[in-house]
Amino acid sequence: MIRSMTGYGRAEMASPRLSLSVECKSLNHRHLDIALKLPRSLSALELDARRIIQAAVQRGRIEVSVVSRPSRARPRPISSSTCRRLGRTWTWPGASATT
Repeated sequence: MIRSMTGYGRAEMASPRLSLSVECKSLNHRHLDIALKLPRSLSALELDARRIIQAAVQRGRIEVSVVSRPSRARPRPISSSTCRRLGRTWTWPGASATT
């Protein structure tokens, strides 16, 4: 069980399709007061998030903010002429260097 009521934390994760940022702030408070800010795409997880927080914290004001964005790394199509040009310059393992 967490004992201190004042704190701040931030975590980020990224995948090829999505990047998430989670920020958590806690302040001294007489009772447990949870404020969640979730994107619409994750709103179905709000009850689960509240249960996890309630299991870890007895009292205090807990503010959790989650931001999700499409990942910046987007695959770009490669033209057939670029593929041919790259194919002429690459040397594959086990292949002879002559073309």
